Amino acid sequence: MLAYTGVWLSEVLALTANQIDHDAGVVVIHTLKKRQRYVNRAVPLPPPLLKDLKNICGLRVNGERLWSWLRTTDWTRIKEFMDAAGISGPQASPKGLRHGFAVYAMQAGVPLTIVSKWLGHSSIKTTAIYTEVVGAEERKFEENIWKSDGLKGAPR
Repeated sequence: MLAYTGVWLSEVLALTANQIDHDAGVVVIHTLKKRQRYVNRAVPLPPPLLKDLKNICGLRVNGERLWSWLRTTDWTRIKEFMDAAGISGPQASPKGLRHGFAVYAMQAGVPLTIVSKWLGHSSIKTTAIYTEVVGAEERKFEENIWKSDGLKGAPR
């Protein structure tokens, strides 16, 4: 869920079955970092995850949390999965999964404003940090510029 949505660990752990909108294909996140109450955002979910969530939701009473783990337990489990996958460093964490989602969404061509909305950022400047990609990711963007038909008639 963290890798597919970019939500905070505490937001995932607070999820209940009624926050999954199977018809719309989204999860409605109650933003926990905002000072105002009842700030929600809808984040799309891929069909395989929706299918898994439908099974999990079917086992829960409406209003009951989807996962009963504590934050520290979930952190430990995520680290175990990351270790098993050979991933280490700061990206091997819930926050790393959030950052990975943001970079992946931007690489997929999702507009900055939409990524900002999904992440729950109040300022687009916060989301713009993810445009500072380097290495292979940056090279991919550069290659896409030259593939564009819009530059064919440009002066050289």
